Amino acid sequence: MQTWWKEKKAWQNNSIRSSAKSAVYVLWGFTIFWNLISYTPFLGEDNILSEISRKPEAAVVFLFPIIGLVMLGLSIRATRQWKRFGQTPLLMDPFPGCIGGQVGGQVSLRLPYSKAHKFDVTLSCRKSYITGSGKNRRRTESIIWQSEGVAHHERGPHGTRLSFRFDVPEDKPEATPDDQQTYVLWKVNINGALRGADFEREYIIPVFKSEAPVFSSINEGTEHHPLTQSQAEEGVYSVAQIQTVDGGVEAFFPSFQRPVPGISLSLFGALFTAAGLFAGNMGAPLLFPIVFSAVGLGIFFGGIFYLAKSLRVQVNSQGIKARRFLFGYPITTRIIDKDILKSIDIVQTSTMQHGNKTTVVYQVVASSHAGKKAKLAERLTKRTEAERLKEMYEMYLG
Repeated sequence: MQTWWKEKKAWQNNSIRSSAKSAVYVLWGFTIFWNLISYTPFLGEDNILSEISRKPEAAVVFLFPIIGLVMLGLSIRATRQWKRFGQTPLLMDPFPGCIGGQVGGQVSLRLPYSKAHKFDVTLSCRKSYITGSGKNRRRTESIIWQSEGVAHHERGPHGTRLSFRFDVPEDKPEATPDDQQTYVLWKVNINGALRGADFEREYIIPVFKSEAPVFSSINEGTEHHPLTQSQAEEGVYSVAQIQTVDGGVEAFFPSFQRPVPGISLSLFGALFTAAGLFAGNMGAPLLFPIVFSAVGLGIFFGGIFYLAKSLRVQVNSQGIKARRFLFGYPITTRIIDKDILKSIDIVQTSTMQHGNKTTVVYQVVASSHAGKKAKLAERLTKRTEAERLKEMYEMYLG
């Protein structure tokens, strides 16, 4: 097992602090700076109004204080969350987490226990790296692996105690030192919607390989929590129509399910195309509108394809048949007989960011020994959804 992590101050004992307190300070600092800059032009109010009367487009300056007010609201919200819960250290079990074994832990909250409370927990392995160059350099994170579910909660010494436990595949990378340009980190995010200030915490945790798998003393796995399973079932049936057929199962994934990515791509492509055409009308070099319009149209039609595609999958003891449709018309058919089937795998295809929550989009893909592939499920937004469908297909294959 790696030993460098023992010198890291945040991990010198099994009490991992979240980034909540520092995030409050950073958010307030940026909010104050933004508002000082945004309201400075209004100190000479007559000059601003006269400028707008001459150039109406100068009214865009009013957007900056509006953004400042939004940031002020977010800062107040973060402060209320911090004051309500304070330090909520994570006690890992095991410590550190083990690749090929388990990652688990407990968090105690100053919150009266209620059976109605629900806390979502996400464990993710990420790659952090630098993009851009010069003044445009910034640090970005991409998801290597992620699993999520509902944390178990019970009465605790301060009111409520949360616990979670995940099984971690043995092929995932270890955490690496964060003083490098590119490094691997593991995160735990816990979120609970509550009356008043919500609970939101993020922890960066040590996770490594060991000579033998190390397991948690926490008895109940997060993946097997009843609410985790019910959410997975609801998610599957929100995108798929499943029925048994002679000797097997059929799953139909209709078009226009979970449409946000397709709508976003279509709108972005349309705007990109419009920008190219507008530039051409304003006298830009011919290459500019051609390139912008071509790229924009490609993005636009990619979004339309995402919205209009559908998939029908049939699985039985003989093998797999997957048919792709576009606007209801069949365009491709893939057949993989059972005797040439190599594996059925869960594949990450994209990610979507919503605040501090990262949603991973999954597909279930069958592969033959010759490298032929067939999609068996798509538009899945939780690993548990993909695992549920994968297990179903494997059961009917026998």
